[in-house]
Amino acid sequence: MQEVREVNPDLRIIYLLRDPVERSWSSAISGLARRRGRSLEKVSDKRLLRHFERQAHVLRTDYLRTFEIWEEAFGSEQIFIGFLDEIQQDPRDLLVRIYRFLGVSASEEHIPAGLGRKVNSSREYSTAIPESVRIHLAELYLPQLQELSARFGEPATDWLRRAEGTLARSGAGRA
Repeated sequence: MQEVREVNPDLRIIYLLRDPVERSWSSAISGLARRRGRSLEKVSDKRLLRHFERQAHVLRTDYLRTFEIWEEAFGSEQIFIGFLDEIQQDPRDLLVRIYRFLGVSASEEHIPAGLGRKVNSSREYSTAIPESVRIHLAELYLPQLQELSARFGEPATDWLRRAEGTLARSGAGRA
C-alpha cells in the first residue's frame, strides 16, 4: 500500500462491508454455481465447506485485516466505512455521506433517479443459506464479528447478534 500512497497520497478510500456470513454464502453461490451454470443443489456440502476455507476466500472476508492495511498506509481519516445494509435500507443517506467524505456536492441533481431500485439480482440463485452452512459460517466468523461490532457498531452488531442466535439455536454456542 505504500506504493499506492506514494502515487496518490490524498487518495480517499471507500470500503463497504457486508455481513461476512452473507458474503460467504453469496461468494459460494457465485463461484460454485452461477459462474459454472449449474444449480446449487449439485454442489456437495464438502465442496461448499472447502470453498469457505480457501485462503483467497478467507482473506477477502477478513475485513479488519484489509482495513488495517489501508489504515496503516493512509490513516483512518482517508477511509470511509459503509455497509451493504445501508444500501438496502437508506441508499440516499449513504450516498450523501460518501459525497461529503469525498468533498463533492450532495445536491439533488447528483442523486440518481431510481437509487433504491434493485439491480443485478438473480432469483434463480437467491437461495436461503442452509442451516448447517449458516452454523458453520457463524462459528467461523464469530471472533471477527465480535471485533467488527466493537470497532464499528451497527450494523456489525446486528450481524453478531444473528450469528450468536444461530449458534444458540444450534446448541453450538454453549460451552
